Amino acid sequence: MWVTNSEHNVHIQLVNIINNLNLPYAVRNNGWSKITELNVTITNDRPSMRDEVRELCEYLINALVAVLETGKGLAVSVSFGKDSNCCLVLSLEAIKRFKRKYGYMPSCYVINSNTTIENPALDDYFNLMQQNLEVFINTHDLDVTFIEVHPDTTSHWHYVTLGRGKMPRYPGMTRDCSVDLKVKPIKKAKKALAKLTGELVSVVGTRMNESEERKQKMIERGDVANTVLTGEDGDLLILPICDWEVDDVWALLTYCDSSSENALYHSFAPSFDETIDIYRSANSGECALNVGDKGQSAACGARFGCIYCLVSGDKDKSLTAMIESDSERFSYLAGVNKLRDFMYAIRWDMDRRDWLGRSFDIETGFYPLQPVYFSFETRLELLRYMLTLDAQEREWANQFNSGIVRFELVNYQQLIEIDLAWGLYSASPHAFAALLEYHEIHNCGKRYEIGEIVTAPKLPIPAKRWIKLPAAQDISKKDKRHNRDGLSDPKLIEMARNAGIVIPTIKDLFTVHKKNCAVYKI
Repeated sequence: MWVTNSEHNVHIQLVNIINNLNLPYAVRNNGWSKITELNVTITNDRPSMRDEVRELCEYLINALVAVLETGKGLAVSVSFGKDSNCCLVLSLEAIKRFKRKYGYMPSCYVINSNTTIENPALDDYFNLMQQNLEVFINTHDLDVTFIEVHPDTTSHWHYVTLGRGKMPRYPGMTRDCSVDLKVKPIKKAKKALAKLTGELVSVVGTRMNESEERKQKMIERGDVANTVLTGEDGDLLILPICDWEVDDVWALLTYCDSSSENALYHSFAPSFDETIDIYRSANSGECALNVGDKGQSAACGARFGCIYCLVSGDKDKSLTAMIESDSERFSYLAGVNKLRDFMYAIRWDMDRRDWLGRSFDIETGFYPLQPVYFSFETRLELLRYMLTLDAQEREWANQFNSGIVRFELVNYQQLIEIDLAWGLYSASPHAFAALLEYHEIHNCGKRYEIGEIVTAPKLPIPAKRWIKLPAAQDISKKDKRHNRDGLSDPKLIEMARNAGIVIPTIKDLFTVHKKNCAVYKI
């Protein structure tokens, strides 16, 4: 319990606020700030909490120093959430101590995966954390490099969902999207870095108590704290906080307030008030410390999933809570949230599916009939909604914010990716359909508003059936494949050839053979 020798009534009230564990953390933290401003001397007659956190952290820091002493560098995976921030604080402290002791250090890295579809409200926060980190690295002259990686083009959400029509990840589906968007790009970067600088040990902030599902998977893998483990693909990793409770996480971040005399560590962020504020907004204004691990039990919950993540169910509780708890700050995301809810509502609407399969039986030439992908009409509808939201945001920015938008759901590169997929799979009725939609919405003023959302009732997916498409000239006798080539038009190709135009070729997606492409004038 904190005490003060001051007899001033205001000082005593502030100390009582700090000691009252029933109050939201933000209120108690505000009391700390005011006590600091007033230069009031306070002491802790039972400093066990702070001492326990220090003891816990020192044990982990020593373990990370031991890794550095083997000559291996650290590669810290960060999302700048509460858990990865803890790992980064511990890793940077270990790196500082190692360099202070030995005068040198192995090359280390901080790696963040930009999925390109993160919650737009977090952009400023991410930028602030990155800037703080780079200033800290330069100030202490550390051989630490911040690297932002991106998923491969064929893994981008816009290419996969709007382009190819693959269903988003709904509840009950595998979460391979997180592997494609985050895990694979980070692992690819680490392998490339290891070839240049030597073997790296990944520092990962997963915790068993995040969820029962996570805990079971970690136990099955044999995950333990403070031990260098070997992953499935042979990479080395260490899980410093895997056995931490959420209280331990918030305690460390709280004690890293550089303005306080009681700061445990002076780390890359002067304080983690911004982190606390973000989590509080995502928990309906309630302090994240009070909510704990169980407060947001859905898959994304207060972990800030991708803006289109549907795994959490019919609502994105974090995004909805942010909008409702601070409408003045986050109301601009209401349209994006409605788009996400619309995608969830159409899950079982079989009229929005493409029934004809894209692969075929090489022996029989039969195609499967099963509604697995979004139809072209549905993909076009989703793109129109997104472009409309972008256009409305740009109108607001031009009027009120010097043209600076707060989000952009579809950029130029993503438009090209969508058009590429639509062309490859012969989806759109003409070339560059996505670019045309952009032109009509942004330049010609067309708008497509999301109407009343009606959730389609759950239906069983019809069993797969098979169909033999018409033969005649539409079937290649060589491989019995229907001519659903995309980008190919025999008439246009022949006309171009007669006009002396060089015909480009691409590798066929199915047969791997080269084929001619139609030439289009933009």
